[in-house]
Amino acid sequence: MPAKKKTNSFIKQLKKYISIKGLEIVIHLVNGEVIELQNNVRLEKNNIVVRNKNREFHIPISDIKSIDLYAA
Repeated sequence: MPAKKKTNSFIKQLKKYISIKGLEIVIHLVNGEVIELQNNVRLEKNNIVVRNKNREFHIPISDIKSIDLYAA
């Protein structure tokens, strides 16, 4: 499967998972960092946008190595 098609498929799946309330998403980045997401997450173009209190940060899709999902 070409890389572009694989990326689009991943983004479509990710949109579905982000929209499910009560789902905990654990993101493993290429640099080894692990980020746990529960609320206030949205997808914008090729970034996951996370809002915590008054801060907002972006996680590029290209930096994601894998994602684990847990029902909270």
